[in-house]
Amino acid sequence: MAETHGQNTFAVIDGGLPDEKAGNFHVGKNKFGGGGGGNEVDAETKHYVDANVRAAKAENSASFARLETKIDGISPGASWQQMAGVVISGVVVGLSLVFAVLAYASDRFDSGVASMGAIEELLDTQREQNVEQNERIDRILVAIEKLSAATDQK
Repeated sequence: MAETHGQNTFAVIDGGLPDEKAGNFHVGKNKFGGGGGGNEVDAETKHYVDANVRAAKAENSASFARLETKIDGISPGASWQQMAGVVISGVVVGLSLVFAVLAYASDRFDSGVASMGAIEELLDTQREQNVEQNERIDRILVAIEKLSAATDQK
């Protein structure tokens, strides 16, 4: 299954027995489709892969041990100065938000007060128009009553 060139052995297995050769490699295809790599691995490759896996596990274990040591070195609680700093910062942020809302509301209120002059002028104009219309309606009603009285007498 594998060819040997000097000290190196090369084998490419694709799910089954090799049926084609390509250069220095055996290339096999599974007649059922897919490609699973098969169960044929030479001892040298197996030992090489196992050694690399063991080395990676050892490196990971060492890294986790270092991290655990660093995490254990972190103090679990905060000092009263840190807590006071957090509380004071929270109060400052809260007051800032309150003042920002008040400043916005004051600006809107000032806009409303400033526009009251224009609104008062409009109200005065509307009052004058209402008085004029009421006088006109009164004259019309008087004329209708006179007309009605004249038609009733005939």
